[in-house]
Amino acid sequence: MKNVINVTVDFGGERVRGIVLAMFNIDDYDFVIKRGIFGCKKEILDLQPRDCVLIFIPWKHKMKQLAIVRRENISPPIVPPDDWMTVDKFMSAFVIEEAGYRKEIEVRRFEGFDFIYQNKNFIADVEYDNYDAALDILYREMPWLLNEETGGD
Repeated sequence: MKNVINVTVDFGGERVRGIVLAMFNIDDYDFVIKRGIFGCKKEILDLQPRDCVLIFIPWKHKMKQLAIVRRENISPPIVPPDDWMTVDKFMSAFVIEEAGYRKEIEVRRFEGFDFIYQNKNFIADVEYDNYDAALDILYREMPWLLNEETGGD
């Protein structure tokens, strides 16, 4: 059993228990105020760097889930274990080969389990809702997670 960090996260309007798999910084959409002509302000959706956490939510009465959440929605603060890997920067790609589609995410200041870094597409798969591929890797590396459950529905 690998060294895990249990946290509580605001997710989907409720507080649930999750298991932290990695922490990193990526560009995420957020509303920012831009000044226009004549000093007018408007709020627009723009990409901004955000500190995020990859968590596993072991729902009791739903399919278990992987999610990327903002670090400020996690409690308590996370202290990375000594056995986590640290990488300054890498690209995580989401690929649909049949369609010739490729989307990449730049992952910065990665701290997490080495199997996530070794499978560089893991984070992009979660971000773009390709959960089956990511869960297959997760259950192969941490099979005991299949038996985890949280009290939320």
